[in-house]
Amino acid sequence: MSIRKKVVISNLLTFLLPVVIGILSLYIASNAVEERFVYEDHFEIIQRIEQNILEEDFEKVIENVKEIEAGGYSVKLILDNDTSYESENYNEYSDKVIGEYFNNVNKSEYTIINESGEASCIKLFGNDSSSNDNINYLYMVSTQTRVTLEEQNETIAKDKQFIMKIILFVLVAIVSAVILTTSVMTFIILRSILRPLNVLREGTNQIKEGNLHFEIDYPNDDEFGDVCKDFDDMREKLLNSKEEKERYENNRKELIAGITHDLNTPLTSIKGFTSGLLEGIIDTKEKQIRYLENINQTADQMSKMINELFLYSTLDMNGVSFNFISTDLVDFFEGCISEISSEFSKNNIYIHFITELEMAEVQIDWMHFKRVVLNIIKNSAKYKKDGIGNIYITLSEYGELYNISFADDGMGITKDEITNIFDPFYRADKSRNQQTGGAGLGLAIVKNIVNAHNGSIRVNEKYNDGLELIISLPKAGLKVMEEGN
Repeated sequence: MSIRKKVVISNLLTFLLPVVIGILSLYIASNAVEERFVYEDHFEIIQRIEQNILEEDFEKVIENVKEIEAGGYSVKLILDNDTSYESENYNEYSDKVIGEYFNNVNKSEYTIINESGEASCIKLFGNDSSSNDNINYLYMVSTQTRVTLEEQNETIAKDKQFIMKIILFVLVAIVSAVILTTSVMTFIILRSILRPLNVLREGTNQIKEGNLHFEIDYPNDDEFGDVCKDFDDMREKLLNSKEEKERYENNRKELIAGITHDLNTPLTSIKGFTSGLLEGIIDTKEKQIRYLENINQTADQMSKMINELFLYSTLDMNGVSFNFISTDLVDFFEGCISEISSEFSKNNIYIHFITELEMAEVQIDWMHFKRVVLNIIKNSAKYKKDGIGNIYITLSEYGELYNISFADDGMGITKDEITNIFDPFYRADKSRNQQTGGAGLGLAIVKNIVNAHNGSIRVNEKYNDGLELIISLPKAGLKVMEEGN
């Protein structure tokens, strides 16, 4: 649940729960008051009695009178000056009360109640309302214990205290509900905030100490969950950046070591040849020419190495301009292989082009893509087995892509080397002998050029007869495709 929803629910509960508890408290208090103060309203019953008299339904009259009697009164009903009903507990005391308060009063009064409130004389409508001699009366005398005025005042004071207790109880219940609800919801919301903050604080401390190998553990699906996820993504990017920086640093060190080694060997050769010439050790014209040819060949090798390094650096910094033109790969490979096959065949390297396509149109830069082909073929030639080496270039269609397979029957590489084969300055041959040569930039240059063509290159791990590299290029007019297709 999001923190926003928790805050909304908290506010609603903070309002609704005290209201509900207040209503329940009032209900409980009202029951208590009802139990303490029993109030009987006889006005409705008297109206029914009058109606029964008018209708001359005297059975109903008696039933209603008995209902008043059940309320704690001794009752005497006089109809047309005759006693029609008298309670069993209507005794001399009742007559005395009636005699004291009602015999000498004006009988035209509708209702008269004595000072203590224990007796009532109610004038009822009768058949003859024109004469005071035939008036119907209902005498009601309370059967409860008679109390004094002082006792009544004391009871009233106690009743006021009881009411104040009820009010206090309701107020305390409402205030307690507000405090409890606010405290609980505040605790829940604070925990929802403080827990992820502690997780983030721990994460920042880990990063501050240089440790990026940890994970943010916060599974909740709320706003802080998104923040923690973004924080963990940032940590992963920092880790990848750090690892990439370390990898490039290692590559740089390998570059320095490799270039130093590869340059030192030809420089030593050149120095040896020039020393021999300067010291006059080479005394024949034929030997001098051979020494000069060796010097020239070694210098060319150094120049190619430096040019490769410059090209890779330029590609890596996106400093190379490409001239993409629509090209038929069938014509491209047929022409390219025809041009270079004779040179490689001198070293027993034979190139075979295989395709069932009549045309495969893509957008490529001729010069740079030709370097891709040459670098891959040269790499296969370096690591061929003894004797004859074969390189099979297969062009095929794969959905919206064209796949170009370069498969050789050379020494191949191990699975551990697959992840590094396209890294700059990496060579499967760790000895760096002069037979293979190079600084390990060939396939790194290939990958950069292929990426610039919106393509991808990968190693076929299932190929066991040597090394197979697969380049995938989008058909002419299509956008970038994902690596690995």
